[in-house]
Amino acid sequence: MSQTNTIVRLIGMTPVTCKFCRSLSQSHSKHFSSLSNPLKTVTRASPLNRQISRNCSQALVADDVSKADLDQVTAKSCSTEDEATPATRFLEEVKTRTQLKGKLEKIKVKHIGHDKNMTIEVNRNYSTPLDVARHLGRNYVTLSACAVVNGKKVMDMNGPICEEKDSTIEFIWFKNQFDRNPALANKTLWNTCSVLSGSLLPEIFQDDLLVLPYMSTNALTFTEGAFGYDFELMKIAEEENDNEVKWTANMSELNFINRKMKQLIYSKPTIYGMDVSLKTAETILGPNSPKFCLVSTLLDQQSSHPVNKVRLYLCGDSNVDVHPGPLLPCVTLIGQMEITAVYPTGEVGKNGGSMHRIEGVALPSVLHAHHWPWTVLTKAAKEDAVERQSNMSTNSIESFAKWYKEEYALRT
Repeated sequence: MSQTNTIVRLIGMTPVTCKFCRSLSQSHSKHFSSLSNPLKTVTRASPLNRQISRNCSQALVADDVSKADLDQVTAKSCSTEDEATPATRFLEEVKTRTQLKGKLEKIKVKHIGHDKNMTIEVNRNYSTPLDVARHLGRNYVTLSACAVVNGKKVMDMNGPICEEKDSTIEFIWFKNQFDRNPALANKTLWNTCSVLSGSLLPEIFQDDLLVLPYMSTNALTFTEGAFGYDFELMKIAEEENDNEVKWTANMSELNFINRKMKQLIYSKPTIYGMDVSLKTAETILGPNSPKFCLVSTLLDQQSSHPVNKVRLYLCGDSNVDVHPGPLLPCVTLIGQMEITAVYPTGEVGKNGGSMHRIEGVALPSVLHAHHWPWTVLTKAAKEDAVERQSNMSTNSIESFAKWYKEEYALRT
């Protein structure tokens, strides 16, 4: 009997433990757990939350959004918070639309450009440009920033093809052999980095400050040499009469924000968009959300720049943003990226807080820059940010609505 137990223990079928080893391991685990999540020392009073979490959220890589993936992300979001978030409501809307799709309809899509001219039969309202790219080769999947359907309609790589007739499709790369103008690919990169900056904001500030991500900065384009995102920052302490917080990030705080941004990119957050009506946007964002106030302004038919629908993007597992697109299918196409400035714009938000802007620069992963020209780019971006701060132009909702309508027209 003792020989049998010895053999079983040797092959590892039953764990061998003792009281001393168990107590020793528990004391070591308590000791090392107390050393995790260190607080960074600060040189001045900073509104940033300096506690860096080592457990980056592992979200879905948005190469494709299937039913199993949606169930996984929804279960994860619901397990972290009892109350439904805009991200969970967004995923539920995507699942509902998937279940309500009718019978399969076949259409032919002809690929043009680059080195292959092929005609592929796809399922209307189901297949995506990413599915077409899989038929063409791996480079089309990993290097395509967005797609152009019928020569004028710009689409996300993971958006469904809804054309009623046979159509053509062309994939936009950052580099190609025909020397095509990469402006559309660069704009897609800028849009993605801007939305990522907005999704990062609620995680980097202290608990006594309320951060309200508002909208992408339409005053900055890829030709300006920087991307940007406007947000409202205010105090939530009841004894404070003045809720305005005017804050300009120094070099140490910018380094902290860049570390958090790298953590977000390494977690490979979900990026997926869909067009919704005013009622659906209210359900997803909530009636009291600042972003819903922006959506209601965009969909107001009495305004000077009305639109019929608005496009919402899921970025990560907790953020839903308003943007006309297009956005990259996954963050692996983002190479070097750096936040260069955070400063107040001088405007007062709708909730009484101070409006701020976060700016940065980025390059695609296929265009890696040496550290010297990259330093020149970031230095120039910081100097331009100082100049823009001194000559700040208003970024009102009306100007955003005008820009949104022009960009959204390219997608319809």
